Amino acid sequence: MIRILLPMITYPDGNSARIATHAANIAKTLNARIDAFVLTASFPNVSNALGELLVDIPALLAEVRAQGRDRSRNLLEELMARTSKLGIAVTSEEVSCHPAMFGEKVAERARYADLVVCALNKQDEALKDTAIAAVFGSGKPVLLVPEEGDLGEFSKVMIAWDGSRVAARAVADAIPFLVQAKQVVIAEVADEKLLPDRKASERLLKYLTERDVNATTVTLDLAGRSISECLQSEAIALHIELLVMGGFGHSRIRDFIIGGATKGIIADIQIPTLMSH
Repeated sequence: MIRILLPMITYPDGNSARIATHAANIAKTLNARIDAFVLTASFPNVSNALGELLVDIPALLAEVRAQGRDRSRNLLEELMARTSKLGIAVTSEEVSCHPAMFGEKVAERARYADLVVCALNKQDEALKDTAIAAVFGSGKPVLLVPEEGDLGEFSKVMIAWDGSRVAARAVADAIPFLVQAKQVVIAEVADEKLLPDRKASERLLKYLTERDVNATTVTLDLAGRSISECLQSEAIALHIELLVMGGFGHSRIRDFIIGGATKGIIADIQIPTLMSH
């Protein structure tokens, strides 16, 4: 059975209860179980006599911990309510650490799951940072979903295809979605990059067709848009319910540089996107 890791962030704003509905629907689609991984904030007490005259730091830390416990309880209760109706097995684990460590903790825990589901919104940078860490640090596929709105049944899927290693990895990781989709669109973006194989889309089409996947090919035009804007807007126009793509990134000394499409989608996700690195 497929095992889904569901990070549930509680700080500073964290995930809304919508994450429970999304996770339950995804688990139902994949006939999967859910491992809820709740992260609450913990800060060292660095107060001193002078500082406490201005701010009651211990009281503030206690308030943060209390809020984390409340949000954790509410998220888990909502998840159990949604999954129990569908007969989905759920386990839960809670970790308390500094928020800067959220992403690292998720990446480590994800190595013992088949799929990570991260819900994102535009406002919360902690959710985005955690998703980035999961994509590039876990070694597992990550399904990014917009927190607001409803998910479809993943019956129509688009593959962002350029013949690269990471794109091939994403296709392999997406097979459970592809084999049950009613239609799969292989999308090649013109003028975005020179493909190493001019028949890359044709080869992928043959590969998927041999696996009884109903696939077609299409060429998209950037038309002055960024790659992430092009992929998402064209996917929405085609009523796509899931975008599949490789996550691009590389290290430059100490900084991690994220590719344009990856960065753009995480910053402003509009459609569920399966990413692999």
